[in-house]
Amino acid sequence: MIKIQKVILEALNNRYLGGTFCDLRKAFDCVEHKILLAKMYQYGITGKGLKLITSYLQDKNQRVIISSRSKLYYSEWESINQGGPRGSVLGPLLFLIYLNDRPQTLNVLADPVLFADDTIMIVKLTEPWEFLHSIQRNIINADRWFKSNSLLLNMDKTHLLQFYTKIGQIMDLEVRYENKQITAVNNIKFFGLLIDSSLSWKQHIDSIIPKLNRACFAIRRVKPYMALEALKTI
Repeated sequence: MIKIQKVILEALNNRYLGGTFCDLRKAFDCVEHKILLAKMYQYGITGKGLKLITSYLQDKNQRVIISSRSKLYYSEWESINQGGPRGSVLGPLLFLIYLNDRPQTLNVLADPVLFADDTIMIVKLTEPWEFLHSIQRNIINADRWFKSNSLLLNMDKTHLLQFYTKIGQIMDLEVRYENKQITAVNNIKFFGLLIDSSLSWKQHIDSIIPKLNRACFAIRRVKPYMALEALKTI
């Protein structure tokens, strides 16, 4: 969030500034084991280290068991060729290795801000037609990279957000890709924070005040009946 704010504030002098917030469909489950192992080899993980990771990922099978009215129904065993091991220590690290070359396709036309499977592409230009063209090219390049790595861009949850000051230029963002219009929004939720077009944080504050009010009310109600240490925990 600090990186996003820094990039935006440094670029607010440009007449047109906007970000594309990309959403992926079940990114963690779409990691192709063959692609991951090939990338690890390219990064210098070879020999016994690579064999160990290969053994860790491959030659695993799964099936589904459904219990219904005291009966059990079994699916056929299928080999697992995709997905990182859930709940494992290595899972997040392997996922980051899988996505590590993502910035190379994005930083030509935009300032990418990346965290795990979240991708934000921030574009800053002075001419409106260049601004829209750059956003379009970024989406095409990003989607091309995602598809080549067996990842799917969720166009319904991928949004555009233009940033501007009180005297800034506002324009209608109409960007289409694969016969779908990418929705332009005035605010977007990112890591639990509501980012708005002016970075005022007002909408985020307005969203958490009711939650804090409910919490304070609950604490006041239980205060006469609980010890001080328990109240501190609450």
